Amino acid sequence: MSIDITAPDANLSSYKLIVAPALHLVTDAIAENLKRYVQAGGTSVVTQRTGVKDESIIVVNQRLPGLLVEVCGIEAEEYDSLSSNMQNSLEFTIPELTGAACVPVGVLCDILKPIHATVVARYTQGYNAGKPAITLNRFGSGRAIYIGAVGDSKLYDLLAKWLLDTTGLEDAFAIPPGVEVTQRTQGDAATFTQHFERR
Repeated sequence: MSIDITAPDANLSSYKLIVAPALHLVTDAIAENLKRYVQAGGTSVVTQRTGVKDESIIVVNQRLPGLLVEVCGIEAEEYDSLSSNMQNSLEFTIPELTGAACVPVGVLCDILKPIHATVVARYTQGYNAGKPAITLNRFGSGRAIYIGAVGDSKLYDLLAKWLLDTTGLEDAFAIPPGVEVTQRTQGDAATFTQHFERR
């Protein structure tokens, strides 16, 4: 599996899965592009603070994720900004992830109000206990996932595996921690490049 970096208004039709972290600025063109992509069967992932500003870099006068409310099927009712010594955690509510342990989150925690979306995970602690943190909305033939909390590698490893499984994408190489392997192809020929990261 390889990863591309592309603009949110580019043609996304060739991708099974796109991840748009902290897509703070959402124009009408970007919103329509993501809407078409999901309607046609793609899986889109956005995170907290998505859709805050419009193309004039002005804060939108609507609930977040702004122009993506319809696609995501949620509204962010409020959000917490946690100090460095504060944490919450998530428990998962969908069958594919209910066996997973609670995972820690912090820094930013959106409180989500599902309109059409299914709750994937809820907060477990404090004032926000039981409130939605991650949702999945079926829109057209595709799915839009909203991740409303900032986590660590435990959260993202868990979600990445779930997303790969549910989109039919495969991580083709078993590699040890600290090693990245990428595959490049030209016609029928494939070459491999290894990147080593010291820790």
